[in-house]
Amino acid sequence: MKTNTPRTIVDRQAEEKVRRLVLQMAGQRLPSERDLAVDLQISRPRLRTILANLRAEGLIEQKIGSGTYALKPDKDRLHRVAVLIDERLKLGDDPFVSYLFECLQDNLQSEGARCMIERVGDSDASYRLEDGAITLGLVGARIIEEMRPTDPPVVGLFLNSDLRPKRRASIFTLEDKQAGVTAAEFMIEKGCKQVFFVGRRDIPASRERLEGVEAGFAGHDINLTVIESHLSYAAGLQLGLDWDLPKTSEPIGIIVTNDWLAVGLRTGLRRHGAQQFDSVFVVSFDGIPIASDKTLDIHSLAIPIQAIAHDAVAELRNLSSSPVAVGRLVRYPLAWMRDRPEVPAEG
Repeated sequence: MKTNTPRTIVDRQAEEKVRRLVLQMAGQRLPSERDLAVDLQISRPRLRTILANLRAEGLIEQKIGSGTYALKPDKDRLHRVAVLIDERLKLGDDPFVSYLFECLQDNLQSEGARCMIERVGDSDASYRLEDGAITLGLVGARIIEEMRPTDPPVVGLFLNSDLRPKRRASIFTLEDKQAGVTAAEFMIEKGCKQVFFVGRRDIPASRERLEGVEAGFAGHDINLTVIESHLSYAAGLQLGLDWDLPKTSEPIGIIVTNDWLAVGLRTGLRRHGAQQFDSVFVVSFDGIPIASDKTLDIHSLAIPIQAIAHDAVAELRNLSSSPVAVGRLVRYPLAWMRDRPEVPAEG
């Protein structure tokens, strides 16, 4: 029985063949479009699309009346960057992840690099690092651990700070524990004697924020209760709707491990009535725009997303262009959204 190879696979194979030919013929004129199309057994319109991509990457130059020439690659420039996304992350369901991804795309576009997006699971053994890769999600830890010395550079975003950088891999993480301490100090200032932490201990960032909260409350007479929850808007909304808050004249504090969960929680709590809603102080982390809505009254500690996206692309360029560059661990502080300037990292 005859089987057909999926069109996308044929297209990818054809592009890889053209790309290899361009690299082999650097500084020379390529065969004509007609000859290339015949050799690759693809249509000339498809070939023109591939050549347009390579021209946008700065790998070829097309001269009217003369032909197409393969250029010598610029070693200081990234041409193709893989963005490897943990398959457990839902881009459309989490504004923070979506915004970070958009910022990465913008910076890669400014660099003149093509963004190759791939979903990677814990058991996936095959993924492409291209000229370099940026990872989103916990799967980045495995990708960095499995790297070989000859692999292209990798920047892992928001990984456990216990993970060590490698020769060609850098780790960008957050000062999550200190952010937790800051959240605890806010609750102390507001006079909250009963505080709830909503998050997950099995997620490194959430766990470190909780550890910071516990450290911030040390020596204070504050009752801290931890509530395990999924980190989505829907989970927060349901929790807010179901939550029968303690009846007390004292202010109550709720520290939520991310903004999107906090927005859902605040929305659910508001259904109980304005008086109960106003007696609760909510602090969360991330700094997504919706958390600044004054009607929600969320105090958010913001992550400098734009700075991190810019620095990740610059880090890849440095790691790929210098034979002596060494990966590093970079920590970024969080700041109250009302004081939102993009804060430089501490390397």
